Amino acid sequence: MEKVQRLEKSAVALVEWSPGEFDAWAKLRGAYNAVTRQVMDSGLRPEAIKAL
Repeated sequence: MEKVQRLEKSAVALVEWSPGEFDAWAKLRGAYNAVTRQVMDSGLRPEAIKAL
């Protein structure tokens, strides 16, 4: 995943084995959830996301 998150113009489909396993990563990356049809949101300010 480290390599994938640096790609600017790519689409990545991530299927997790157990529910919730990658929720934090998906929220920080603003991932699109194909099941709920929503973009995931961490609720953090851009400065906090950058620091992480």
